Amino acid sequence: DPSVLKVGVGCAGDEVTLQRRCPGLDVRGSFFDLERLAKAKFPNLRSCGLKSLVAILVGKRMSKGQQTKNWEQASYTPAMIRYAANDAAAGLLCLELLLDVRR
Repeated sequence: DPSVLKVGVGCAGDEVTLQRRCPGLDVRGSFFDLERLAKAKFPNLRSCGLKSLVAILVGKRMSKGQQTKNWEQASYTPAMIRYAANDAAAGLLCLELLLDVRR
């Protein structure tokens, strides 16, 4: 759904992949990459991944262990589902914190 904002770090590649795999799918403008915003707020930031942003902004460690699993399989393990949910929620939380909208 192009009206649903998709938030992440380095997600431009995700947008390209979706458009390549699903011809006719309109996702233009529905992805927001946190990298530019994070680097503007933290100019000395060396590593700008979601894991790093969560550590800086929330003070929590985010596991990315499930990231390398086979996401093309027919069903997902509970650990994969947790990872995907945490990944999506972490992107939105970081966006809110970078924009200072949570008070």
